[in-house]
Order: sequence, then structure tokens, then C-alpha cells
Amino acid sequence: GAVALLHSGWRGTAARIIRRGIEALAQRGFAAGDLRIHLGPAICGKCYEVGSDVFRELTGGASSGTATRVDLRDMIAVHAREAGVRHISTSTLCTRCDNERLFSHRAGDAGRQIAVIMADSVARAA
Repeated sequence: GAVALLHSGWRGTAARIIRRGIEALAQRGFAAGDLRIHLGPAICGKCYEVGSDVFRELTGGASSGTATRVDLRDMIAVHAREAGVRHISTSTLCTRCDNERLFSHRAGDAGRQIAVIMADSVARAA
């Protein structure tokens, strides 16, 4: 088995880092259709406003105004599905909306998050 953890802000999302991660796992014999992806807490689409330049980088298209809201988790899920991933779960936590528990650069916080992942079959064998 394998476990991987990727972090993706707007630049990583625009560069399709999730596809690169899926390709790296495929090179090691893990089929995209067998992967299970979880998209963790992140700023939600209602809170994440970007300028037209960032919107263009993310979508390849022009925004309808000077600022547009985007949902990075949704974009990442679309990229993963396009790469053949069938099992995708998404956290509903927004780092800005739930700023009491989570740090958010957009909310003016300077803090760090921590993520822990575990392969259950590996943990049982240990």
C-alpha cells in the first residue's frame, strides 16, 4: 500500500498538482480508480475571492469582474475525477468560516495546521 499527502493552494491547483500526485502513484503501480482521496479543511468557495489574473490561471478563462470567488477543493476534485479517481471525500470545514478552530491566512492569522494520515492496514501490522 501507499499513503500520500499533498498541499495545494491556488498555484498548485492551477498546476494540477493532484494529477501529478496521481501520476506518481501510477508509476508505482497504483491505479487511479483504486485510490481514495480526501480533501481536507480549506477556505471554501464562498470565502475565497481572487482577482481576474488568478482566476484566469485557475480556469483558463476570463472572470466576469475584477474579483471572483473560486472553490479550490471543487477544482481539485474535478481534476482528480478527470484523472480517473472514483473515491473522493471532502471536508466541509472552511478555514476562514471556522476560524475559531483553524488558522486562515485570509482571516489574518499566522499559524500552522497539522495533518495526520495513516494507512490502517499498516497500523494493524505494526
